Amino acid sequence: IAALIHTESWILFGKVIASDVPGDYGEYVGGFVGTVLTVESLLLVAYTILGQTCETAKNAIVNQFFKMLDYHQNNLQSISVKPLTEKNPLNPTPPAVHRMAFVTLKIQFHYLLQEVSKINEDKKLKRTHEQLADISIVVFYYGMGDGWEQFILDKLSVYGEASNIMVENLRIALANNPHGHLSRTNQTHLSSYFRNIYNAIRLIDESIYLKDYEKLHYVKILRAQLSNPELYVLFFNLLSRFGKKWKEKKYIEKYSFLTNLPLKYTDNYNPKTYFRIEYEEDEI
Repeated sequence: IAALIHTESWILFGKVIASDVPGDYGEYVGGFVGTVLTVESLLLVAYTILGQTCETAKNAIVNQFFKMLDYHQNNLQSISVKPLTEKNPLNPTPPAVHRMAFVTLKIQFHYLLQEVSKINEDKKLKRTHEQLADISIVVFYYGMGDGWEQFILDKLSVYGEASNIMVENLRIALANNPHGHLSRTNQTHLSSYFRNIYNAIRLIDESIYLKDYEKLHYVKILRAQLSNPELYVLFFNLLSRFGKKWKEKKYIEKYSFLTNLPLKYTDNYNPKTYFRIEYEEDEI
């Protein structure tokens, strides 16, 4: 090393090179490589910080999603629905609670849809299946108690004169219906219930930190929480005006959200007609 330092010229591949050339070359290489390594180090640090930030944001979204699932379960536990008919007023039947409440809700909507369909046929109103579902879900949601007729008329005004005929005949039909209190409201139970489900899916779907397969995984977890009566009510809710945002964002098709809905379970409505997804019964 001492000899090289004090040598005035170097011999490289049989050629004489001035002693200052290797030094200049070394300074050039050192400066260039050092700069590149410094930039790479900074990029690596930035990438690490960015990765940690993304992971933190991703975990925050997932935690929020599971909190919404907890709220869904707590909300479901709090739902209490009185029976449609009371056979013995002296010994009243206890209300249906939790998932069993949706059995009562399903029965109520079933008979309500029958009455709406019958009026449509008898009065030749020529409403489509989707419109009948919409009319039924509006009455099912808001109710038709005393003082609510004008409110329902306003909600159904999109159907013109048919709305007046429908409401007037439905009021009479429900008053004399043997199946019980079909005109009672359910918005207290269902408003936050459906809103929370929609917002949970929206939270996952709009996340820029989750991959598509991860989004499907989390929505499947939510999907698995719903019983068949819940899916029944949800199906008709989606057919109505209340399902507009779901349809616009294509959540049903994108995440096959109704795949667990049993076929021929939704009265005379075939889910395949409205939502082109694979249903579990097709795989059996």
